[in-house]
Amino acid sequence: MWAELEPTTGSGQFILLGETGPLACRMLDSLAAYPHWFVVACAMLAAAAVLWLLVKLLKAALWLLFFGVLLAAAAAAIWLLFR
Repeated sequence: MWAELEPTTGSGQFILLGETGPLACRMLDSLAAYPHWFVVACAMLAAAAVLWLLVKLLKAALWLLFFGVLLAAAAAAIWLLFR
């Protein structure tokens, strides 16, 4: 693999070249064997799973915040009561 400065555009853009030409993502090449609708459906399922996980983490963070504020308020009330 080597880098080449593309002289024709004048933009100073580097293009990485492999043994057979411009580098291609091998993982995406393996997806080319599947139907397009199947790849899109799997990507949507993965995105939905990530979104579901983020919602669960947000819910847990909000519960921790709620109980933290509740505990801080109770501690402040007890401190003010016995002061």
